Amino acid sequence: MTLKTCYLALALVLLTASASGQSGNTINDDLTDRQKQLEIQNMVNNHKGALPVELVLAIIRQEGGEGAFHIDGWNYNRFYSQSDGPWAQPTNGDGIMQVANTDYHEKSGPYTNDQNGYDNAINDGCNYLLWHYNAYDSYVQSVLYYNAGRGSLYTYLGKNWGDRNYLSNVATHLSNFVPNTYGLQDQNLVESLNQGQSILDDYLYNKGIKTGQSIDYYSQYQVQLDNELHNALDSAQKKSIWATRTPQIGDHVSIYSGYYSATFEGTITDIGNGLICIRESGKDWEGNDIEFNRCIGIESIRTLGGDRLSG
Repeated sequence: MTLKTCYLALALVLLTASASGQSGNTINDDLTDRQKQLEIQNMVNNHKGALPVELVLAIIRQEGGEGAFHIDGWNYNRFYSQSDGPWAQPTNGDGIMQVANTDYHEKSGPYTNDQNGYDNAINDGCNYLLWHYNAYDSYVQSVLYYNAGRGSLYTYLGKNWGDRNYLSNVATHLSNFVPNTYGLQDQNLVESLNQGQSILDDYLYNKGIKTGQSIDYYSQYQVQLDNELHNALDSAQKKSIWATRTPQIGDHVSIYSGYYSATFEGTITDIGNGLICIRESGKDWEGNDIEFNRCIGIESIRTLGGDRLSG
């Protein structure tokens, strides 16, 4: 074999390997699983509002399967197509968060098989979750109604639609997939979701509520379920605001304030008189780096987390 023939053979092998788009950690050396996972996390952080990032990631895992987080999603879930590439969306057209509600579906833009399509799907999914959260001030009810709508008993019992174990399924992903993939966890929220599933199961299986009835039949039971979920989970959700210990001066924290409808990040400088004061970093109108103080009323805080609150 001549030297020229050897070079041609080697080039053919390399070309074949590149064109095959082999599954695993890279495709054509353009994108890795980890890069895609971090991009998804960034999108969630941009759109989650008052929602915990861990919760949204767990819902993406539930709705879009594990394939949503891999560049070869078709090797994880059959509803992805290899021909759609590393940013493939589920083939049913509802995106990785399965936004089927007509008021939110593709409201931010089309669910194309690229990074922008993922961002649109996550934006719409978060907005639909936040619509429920703003009405009920409850993560558990927001997750439940994301799957079944606000008439969840009519959905599950009247129409026999949806996933009756949705809350526990999301809790499982919050316990396993999210910590293993992102190193993030919220055990209080896991317990709240499982408690919510237990309350829901009581209505689905133990109260003698009939199946196949009209929406009016279920309305009285729905009110009872809503109240029971909210009352039982209210204290657990408030406890999770403070993570595993009370924040202290010097902690670097991220605070979502319901009063401002915004998230603020900085180092705690003072706690007292119903306020938490933090030192924030930012830029002035000329683009120069600056630091400034901000005080936030404790009663307005919806979520609070930080690197050192779990220690």
